[in-house]
Amino acid sequence: MRESNRITELLSLGGCPVISVVGAGGKTTIVKQLAAELGRAVITTTTHMFKEAALAASADEAMSTDGIVWCGTDEGLKISAPPFLDELQNIPLVIEADGSKHKPFKIPAAHEPAVYKRSTAVIGVLGLNALGMSIRSAAFRPAGTASFLGTDEEHKLSIHDFCKVIVSENGLRKNSRGEFFAVLTHADTPELMDTARQIAERCGSIRVYAMSAAEPIQNGGAEHGT
Repeated sequence: MRESNRITELLSLGGCPVISVVGAGGKTTIVKQLAAELGRAVITTTTHMFKEAALAASADEAMSTDGIVWCGTDEGLKISAPPFLDELQNIPLVIEADGSKHKPFKIPAAHEPAVYKRSTAVIGVLGLNALGMSIRSAAFRPAGTASFLGTDEEHKLSIHDFCKVIVSENGLRKNSRGEFFAVLTHADTPELMDTARQIAERCGSIRVYAMSAAEPIQNGGAEHGT
């Protein structure tokens, strides 16, 4: 077990990473925190995400900007992938590569997730606040989630369900490239942090971390595996 207040101290991401963040339950928080820790980075998406800053007009502008820069196709309140994504070189990319309509749990559909082809790492996210909730209440596309878990939409999500989604190559790891890390968000109590450790212990060699929602990176080191 390791603890740190920085994601980049726990996850081996390399010097100039291209990171796709997938899953549900806190992707945007992780995207922004990673960019802040990296210091110089592009925030973008291969799907859609809310626009929170002015957008670079070109790859050259993005690559010549110090600090954090947002790139995307402006769609009003949201952005989609920029047309020059492949031109962004020699700068860390932090990419929101999945959608979940603010739900804390999901199983990817046939066309998901949109992991970027140059990704050196994938971070798969699930919200521990989904534990004990019904699939109908907690999951994005509950029918597909129920089918994946072999149950019905009134089923209450359990530790076993979280492990199944993390371990399966058709779950959180689907379309993964490079290094894979699972992050359990909303580990806001000692009991939930202990639950995260139990999940990590059941996931074999997959690296599993836990984060508090109130302090996104504190207690971020419920880790199992190498």
